[in-house]
Amino acid sequence: MVAIKKMKIDQKIGIEQTTIRELKILGEIKHPNVIGLRDVFVQENMMYLVLDYMVCDLGKLIDEKVNLNHQDISYIFFKIVTGIKHLHENWILHRVRNRYFWADRIGH
Repeated sequence: MVAIKKMKIDQKIGIEQTTIRELKILGEIKHPNVIGLRDVFVQENMMYLVLDYMVCDLGKLIDEKVNLNHQDISYIFFKIVTGIKHLHENWILHRVRNRYFWADRIGH
């Protein structure tokens, strides 16, 4: 299953250089704890990203005050740290914000 993220392309400047760089990196990084970019396509003034499907992000878990036990919290933290470690090993810096961390299932 996949998710499609729709992004509007600015008519004056097109696709920003930082976006192109981020998409290139995301397309190259392969790790079970980093969301996979499967494809990108452009149609008129819209860009569509085809990503691995994830149920929710960490921000949603926080906002909805999902009751997680210590084992779930440890597991989520381990996955986040492992993914960030892989990025750092490849000289990629990542902004840490709860909306950037996704779960395929709660606790997985």
